Amino acid sequence: MVYSCWPLIIAAGIGLAIVTSGMSDVLLLPMGIATVSLHIIVYGRIISQAVPGRPATNWEILKEYSRHYLLTAVITGVVFLVPRLLVARLASSTGIYYPASIGVHAALSMLTIYVWPLVFLRRSSVGAILAGVSYLWSNLAASVWILVVVSVTQVLHGVGLLVFRTYLSGWSYAVLFSIGVVTAFLLFMSFAAALHTLLSNRRDS
Repeated sequence: MVYSCWPLIIAAGIGLAIVTSGMSDVLLLPMGIATVSLHIIVYGRIISQAVPGRPATNWEILKEYSRHYLLTAVITGVVFLVPRLLVARLASSTGIYYPASIGVHAALSMLTIYVWPLVFLRRSSVGAILAGVSYLWSNLAASVWILVVVSVTQVLHGVGLLVFRTYLSGWSYAVLFSIGVVTAFLLFMSFAAALHTLLSNRRDS
């Protein structure tokens, strides 16, 4: 499911690298909008391949899912702001701040592995968040390998940003963009894996 979206994945990975690295204030807003749109489109295409009858064109996908995706992103962003601020307060004066922030972000990302597929399956926000966290808790053992992929994704992304911000040279741009593409691929792969788990469980029940 993921491999058929390679051009979009590459574009999403480059956009993710540009936005999160803060390399250009001018490009931040347009690249942010484009990157979010690409994420919605790729997620929507994965859903359309797994669930018959779902929107398959880019425009239909954006119309169908954008509202729920953005609302979920806002809700999770606000909820997850508390632990991030706590880490910033406790570790900002120590050398472990950056590793700690990566660890917190990875933990929060792992918490939502089933949330995003459910946002698209149910076309909902709050309900998908509650159901996704509950499903993870009930199926923790079966989800270990997806959790590992998500944690590796976040660590790779953090390393890419660290290399870029430390060296700011030509090769660091190459590292940043390469890791951005790999990060995007792993992100979409973990989404597809979580979706497969949800659908398999639904068929078995």
